[in-house]
Amino acid sequence: MGGPSADDSPGARLGVRWKTAWALGVASVALVSAWSCGGSSPATVALAQACSINSDCDSPLICAFERCHNACTQSRDCPAGERCVSAGADSVCELPIDDVCGAASLCPSGLVCAGQQCRNACSTAEPCTVGQQSCISGACFDLSEVSDAGAADAGITPYGPGGDAAADVSADGSSVPPWFPNADAGPLGFVPSNLAPPAASVDAGGDGGDAGGLLASGPDAFISQTCTNCLPSPPTTITLNDGSFADLYVLESLVIEQTAALRLSGPRPIVLLVLTTVDIQGFLLVNGVGETPGPGGFASGANPGPGAGSSGAAYPNSLGGGASFCGSGGAGGAAAPPAAPGGATYGNAALTPLVGGSAGAGQGYGGSAGGGAIQIVAGTSITVRAYGLIDASGGGGQDNTWGGGGSGGAILLEAPAVVVDGNVVANGGGGSGDGIAAPNGGDGTDDDQPASGGGAGGNGSAGASVNGADGADLVDAGGSLGAGGGGAGRIRINTATGQATVTGILSPSLGSSPAGGAACATEGTLGE
Repeated sequence: MGGPSADDSPGARLGVRWKTAWALGVASVALVSAWSCGGSSPATVALAQACSINSDCDSPLICAFERCHNACTQSRDCPAGERCVSAGADSVCELPIDDVCGAASLCPSGLVCAGQQCRNACSTAEPCTVGQQSCISGACFDLSEVSDAGAADAGITPYGPGGDAAADVSADGSSVPPWFPNADAGPLGFVPSNLAPPAASVDAGGDGGDAGGLLASGPDAFISQTCTNCLPSPPTTITLNDGSFADLYVLESLVIEQTAALRLSGPRPIVLLVLTTVDIQGFLLVNGVGETPGPGGFASGANPGPGAGSSGAAYPNSLGGGASFCGSGGAGGAAAPPAAPGGATYGNAALTPLVGGSAGAGQGYGGSAGGGAIQIVAGTSITVRAYGLIDASGGGGQDNTWGGGGSGGAILLEAPAVVVDGNVVANGGGGSGDGIAAPNGGDGTDDDQPASGGGAGGNGSAGASVNGADGADLVDAGGSLGAGGGGAGRIRINTATGQATVTGILSPSLGSSPAGGAACATEGTLGE
């Protein structure tokens, strides 16, 4: 993926917004001149004009978010359509320029984007301070925004992409009903997949058992460097709905800076449960590398996974088959039949249960490893920015084992709003050559281009091509054999409306599928 320009960071984009704001008020600011010889006070500015301290504004206006605002104690004090928000020691009526947010615009510092409107952040430990507001999914909502059907008493607030209780319009022009967070599901407002009810109420302390208890407010996580398992608190091992285990991290918020890479590892799938927002500007890595699987992925050996490629005595003249998950692994090249086939496909589009990718087969020993499995749950939003990456691709086959490529793993994203401007990938690894004059197969790529097979090895899956390629038989031409490439993993995105905002790359591609099979990248709605 290409590198960012010097002025394309989120901070730079925010700076442009406020520079524009200053430019709009420059004429008024110019009136704030030096004191005259007669000792007169400097000129002040009107509502919505630029300011730095309260005395810059016409009395009784208050300077907040670098503009003059009306003071308030609750939203009924504000003009119609404006919300009362906390701004440090004061509360002010939010201006229209402060209010609307989305994938291309940011909120003023101190506010978060929820339902495409800028609001105060909140949690069970830090509730809303403005009167007549309730904390839902990590953001403050006026009770007047709640539906008429008694939802106000239950603390339920509807909002969809348009930020109000009216039906929204999807990308294809059809009506999308508003989303109503479910207060019974806990602070998240919805029930995450795979977690035993009450799923949104996970105990941060944990007892190694189920996901019951109350959701404790975990720490904020800001990753500013490349590191492994460096989240600010250790994981808790929990039991998922199907009886399998996962490593759970509970966080208040998560930011991975653009220059940073967070790698998560371990024997079990990863669940990141984030009370408010996830902002991935850099890399989040759970991919397989060679014969080392991602968390919850499978490696060659005693348990290569349900989609492991074939090899061994039954295929003495063939290199190993590639691993399968959603897409099929390629067959190994054979000097004489039969050729070792790729593994069997498994799993389902919803990624319930949460399971990782399988290992490609080596001829007699070794092979490659599958991509890991990660579920990211956020109470407000998940954003993968333009240079951001979530990678659960499979490892490349190793030439010393004549191994097939590992399959891609699993990525499950669940939040009221999900924006993907960067790359989210679960590609298969490339198959190796025969170890005589060929390199290893490439690890699954971080975009929608296939990993290269080593020598005569088959390429891994990528993009709309969800199956790994077969290894070649070049013996008759004086060449060598190749192992099969790894098949695609699975991607699932669940949102309030069933539609994420995707301008970047999903690989496997949204809706792509093997012949006769279900799609490998799908969308759905949040559980209730």
